[in-house]
Amino acid sequence: MKHTTIDEGGDGDEHAVQLNLNLQEDDLCCCEYINKNGYTSHLLAICCDCDILDDSFESDRLRIPWYKGARKINLLGVAPFLLLPILGYLSTFGPFSTAISFLVIPIILRLLCKYLGNARTKFYYSFTLASLFYNFLVVYTASNTWSLYISNIGLFISILIGISIIKWKCRKDVSLVVDNLPFYYYCRKCRFHVIGRDHHCNWLDCCIGLRNRRYFIFTIILTISWLLVIIYYYYGIFYGVSAIPVYTDFFSGISFVTTIYGSVAVVCLFPILIHQLNMTWKGMSYLDWKFKKTLE
Repeated sequence: MKHTTIDEGGDGDEHAVQLNLNLQEDDLCCCEYINKNGYTSHLLAICCDCDILDDSFESDRLRIPWYKGARKINLLGVAPFLLLPILGYLSTFGPFSTAISFLVIPIILRLLCKYLGNARTKFYYSFTLASLFYNFLVVYTASNTWSLYISNIGLFISILIGISIIKWKCRKDVSLVVDNLPFYYYCRKCRFHVIGRDHHCNWLDCCIGLRNRRYFIFTIILTISWLLVIIYYYYGIFYGVSAIPVYTDFFSGISFVTTIYGSVAVVCLFPILIHQLNMTWKGMSYLDWKFKKTLE
């Protein structure tokens, strides 16, 4: 296994780490990576050393093969994609299991909010993506009309594009002069100033400010529209002329749970949309308005 060491007194390790971290990505194959000690390592190394095998689930070693070097697996990012299908499956057994599953979600989110600190936003963002993906998957497999099929795919892709633009617009501006900016424009989670900062959205893991606010509002409208389409479709299935009973099989159970989940999301998103439209009409961010109120 190739590595580089430099012996310059007590600073040798630091120089070795820095030198190896500056290696070009082209030097790494899909299963290699630069570990936290600055050495080039390989994923298969866990099969050769018992100590490495014992430590294989450390955050630095938990990786998957990828182009130009193995990538870390963010456990907080993966967890929602495992948690939601498990809770979704358990909720299909009956009303009681559905109620328990819906109660577990806010408890988990509350515990993470308490113990993870700023790192919880990574989990919340992954939770958002997992929710969108599994809602899309349920409707995609159940689509029996072209209108539902096209609207489901179109709105889902549009929402993902909107989220990507929101996050892309929220990036550090190195040319920004921060001396005269209000103190509340600085975000401790993003660790840079955001012009016209309204709030830090944990569910998207980025700040909402002047540059991405209109895209944030538009994405909320798209999401609400998509969820209303899903709710309307399943309402017709369960309460229409040819209504089917709930919880008779996995499909009816997961479809009914998806309808409830979408309804809860709409109830949560609608006040946020009204608030953002109100602040936009006033021509200021929420933090600007709040600070102005404190001075009155």
